[in-house]
Amino acid sequence: VIYRVFDKSPAAKAGLKAGDIITAYNGKSMKGKTTSEFVSEAQKNQKQKSTITYIREGQEKTVTINMENVNLKSVSSKTFEENDKKVGYIGVSIFANNTYNQFKPALDKLEKEKINSLIIDLRSNSGGYLSTAEKMLSLFLDSSHPIYQIQKDGKSTKYYSLGTKTKKYKIIVLVDENSASASEVTASALKEQYGATIIGRKTYGKGTVQE
Repeated sequence: VIYRVFDKSPAAKAGLKAGDIITAYNGKSMKGKTTSEFVSEAQKNQKQKSTITYIREGQEKTVTINMENVNLKSVSSKTFEENDKKVGYIGVSIFANNTYNQFKPALDKLEKEKINSLIIDLRSNSGGYLSTAEKMLSLFLDSSHPIYQIQKDGKSTKYYSLGTKTKKYKIIVLVDENSASASEVTASALKEQYGATIIGRKTYGKGTVQE
């Protein structure tokens, strides 16, 4: 099932939408296949065009998609004013390889506007690169703070923030049932090490990272 279609992506241009059920890829049945199996099949494809057969509202259709490089825009930001206080907002849709390069300028801009508090919106963020989450967390915490740990062969190793300063303003993290993986790592670290407030619904439950 398609969960999200990124703006201006080949899938969006082909008319695919969230909720569409993929039944075949390049003529090969995807019925009963996992997401990982579908991704593996797509990664094998070396052609410039692919066909996807899907079901929407009970009707089966097939579209052709042109393969392109997609530069994901994963960060949005704004400022709210309430009771003479400035509240910064940063929404993060995924922890992509380029998310930190969008997140830091957005945070710098909000801080220059002298925000009194910050909302980080991780709702429907399914995760991504742990290294991206690590760099983002390091913007808020100095190096005395552990932000995650890895257990291997019965041994646990703590990994600390790479930052030099701990911020002072209040942070609220928004989560929902689709916040997973790196989102859960980020929310947990900010709650435990920064004292951030978590608001929302119970998260997905995959606060781990695989390699």
